[in-house]
Amino acid sequence: MLISLYTPGNSPVHRTPAGLKIVLLFIFCTLLFLLQSWWFLAGAIAAVLAAYLLAKLSLTLAWQAMRPALWVLVLIFLVQLWLNDWQFGLYVVLRFAIMIVAATLLTLTSKTSEMIEGIERSVGKVFGADVAEKVGLAFSLSLRFIPMVRETYQEVREAQKARGLGRNWRALITPTMIRTLKSADDIAQAIDARSAGAPLAKDERHHD
Repeated sequence: MLISLYTPGNSPVHRTPAGLKIVLLFIFCTLLFLLQSWWFLAGAIAAVLAAYLLAKLSLTLAWQAMRPALWVLVLIFLVQLWLNDWQFGLYVVLRFAIMIVAATLLTLTSKTSEMIEGIERSVGKVFGADVAEKVGLAFSLSLRFIPMVRETYQEVREAQKARGLGRNWRALITPTMIRTLKSADDIAQAIDARSAGAPLAKDERHHD
């Protein structure tokens, strides 16, 4: 089952076409990397917060989406602290955090089917319909893959708990990685099969 963060609404942000929001997100994230300035970063944070208010969404939703990535952000900060200094580490972490929050706004205000259609239209204008269909399929399957990893971890965790291995991280990580890689291989084979020219049903690509 594909988990959707979409929150229904009638705000200007909700009504903006998903394709346009994807383009704006791409430009926004690109500028965050190109314009390395505390002033620009502060402006970007203010802009995203304003967008959440305009969309009438609680920042709690953004926090819930970002919370699983906190340990990654902490690791990034520690690496930058070792390589550079704490100011640069804080800048890098804030930059990634605001990108996650901005991307979450996209998923909160756009249905999955709308995002896939928007990506296909944008790619189709540049590379053609065939490439757009394959990119849309890859995006759809990737979205399905994310909750699949979580479900796999939960299944392995419950199974190892029953064996008394719930505190053994190797007993949790190894089977999870093996099953995840197997699922990733299945997804890659599905994309390869579609690349051979097999027709793609609309309901197979678009789910909310």
